[in-house]
Amino acid sequence: MATTLVLGCRPTLAGVEAEVTAIASAAPGAELLLDPTAAAAASRAPHHTWAHFSGHADPRLGPHH
Repeated sequence: MATTLVLGCRPTLAGVEAEVTAIASAAPGAELLLDPTAAAAASRAPHHTWAHFSGHADPRLGPHH
């Protein structure tokens, strides 16, 4: 069965908690991470078929951070 990792970064985007909670409740087997670190998101992503991210990117970060 396909599963979804749902990631939400609340401090950067208004309404993100409501969005990711709704998505996680609609997706069977979803895992919800609020305000995850990059390491936490990276460690959980391989365990899911899909990922949904709500937040803003930090342009100061690159692929090596």
